[in-house]
Amino acid sequence: MEITILGAGTWGVALGQVLINNNIDVSIWHYKKNYIDELRKKQFHSKLNTKISDKINLISDPNHISSSSLILICLPSQVIRQTLSLLNLKNQYYINASKGVELESGKLISQIIKETTPASNDTVACISGPSHAEELVNKIPTVIAVASSNDAFSKSIQKSFSNNYLRLYRSDSIEAMQVGGAVKNIISIASGICEGLGYGDNTVAALITRGVQEIIRFCSLYTDESDSLLGISGIGDLIVTSTSKHSRNKKLGLLIGRGGTLAESLANMNMIVEGVETAKSVYMTAKKHDISMPICDEVYSILFKNKKPREAINDLMLRELTQE
Repeated sequence: MEITILGAGTWGVALGQVLINNNIDVSIWHYKKNYIDELRKKQFHSKLNTKISDKINLISDPNHISSSSLILICLPSQVIRQTLSLLNLKNQYYINASKGVELESGKLISQIIKETTPASNDTVACISGPSHAEELVNKIPTVIAVASSNDAFSKSIQKSFSNNYLRLYRSDSIEAMQVGGAVKNIISIASGICEGLGYGDNTVAALITRGVQEIIRFCSLYTDESDSLLGISGIGDLIVTSTSKHSRNKKLGLLIGRGGTLAESLANMNMIVEGVETAKSVYMTAKKHDISMPICDEVYSILFKNKKPREAINDLMLRELTQE
């Protein structure tokens, strides 16, 4: 098997290292030639603080992407449509490892892949779960899941990616997996905000459990198969993103909870935080379809309407009392 990874960020490089360890031929493509030249020269990824295997083929020229390779997408969610359209790939098989919902359209990444490449339902898969690149690259035992409508494709990915520090389970719904991976980033921002405000474990536990309900509700727009959200790619991913020191979304929330504006907090981090754009797309899509998403709504109001974080939490607590 030959795999080309689109995106030379932390997740793309971490997965590339896993695959090289599993004796898979790996190329990593990035659109910036200068960036690839620097990585190739130093064979080191500064944000991961790790050496890049010299067996990984680092490329920036789209013509060097093998048309027979499996494409693994590790790009910011909002640039995937544009990138795939510009690359005009002829490849048949794709794995999505990115997390987000497209602005304006509200479409999942698997839908975007099928609209911009020769891929079909049976040749698209998704991998997701509680996994930080910073830990995976150091071979910390990690478990994620893979989903595809093609079980044979899922089994092939499961076998190719798994080893003694990364274990993959097969999951039922590619749609539910992507919804879980996207919406949990918004809940994670809320978790960071609460910590920044000085709230404790009670509040974070409440956000996680009620956040699961919002993820399930939003998932109903794409599929009736939501059981997998109670597993690795749902609750598992939500827990790690809402509690971990490695979580970009939680860190952003923490900075905002401590009084920073969105612009100031993003500048302080100097990294892409997927939950920000996802908060926009989920808010617009939920409103369009009348889906109740109170936590996500308040995060949107904090990020884009300058609502005070403490006021937002207070409004959540004083909503009309209902049954769980």
